[in-house]
Amino acid sequence: MKKNKSNHFKNTTAVILAGGRGRRMGGKDKGLLIWEKEPLITHTYKRIKPQVNQVIVSCNRNFNLYKNLVDVFVADDRDGYCGPLAGIEAACNLLLSDYAIVIPCDAPSLPLDLVERLIHPLETQKNVEVTYAWDGLRSQFLFTAIRSEVLSSITTCLDAGGRSLKDWHSYVKTCEVDFSDKINAFENINYESQLR
Repeated sequence: MKKNKSNHFKNTTAVILAGGRGRRMGGKDKGLLIWEKEPLITHTYKRIKPQVNQVIVSCNRNFNLYKNLVDVFVADDRDGYCGPLAGIEAACNLLLSDYAIVIPCDAPSLPLDLVERLIHPLETQKNVEVTYAWDGLRSQFLFTAIRSEVLSSITTCLDAGGRSLKDWHSYVKTCEVDFSDKINAFENINYESQLR
């Protein structure tokens, strides 16, 4: 088991998406909101960092603040708000690993075995290019693992008007991964009333 985790660590880059509009938060930058005495991005970063080799935060504002909280950040360079796909596209040029793990910035309880479980089908099934989590009730498309060689199709999807990861799935071969044993780990912080 330790050998597999070492391989995941070496071959995987995490992309944390922090470029949302924060509409349900009154337009506030969700990644910088305080939850349990630290910014949400810090909690998410601490959960994913031990599972991967590198973490890249994709954001579109407050760059000086993010620079002080994480190792690497990138700004998406498409005009207007083009959704999570644009955030992933922005990070593509910095990816040097075999796999990318994409997660939202507001998931402070994400599973500590997220990478291991999402990547397993990519390593064992040749026809799988992208995996995503299923929490037992719904598909969690923002928790996804991607073979690096198919990332270029994100640009194709964006140019065709796609914005979400679900939009992109028609371009790739996907596989759902069962996380129904950890349903609470995927709770997103969507409203200020959830902050504590």
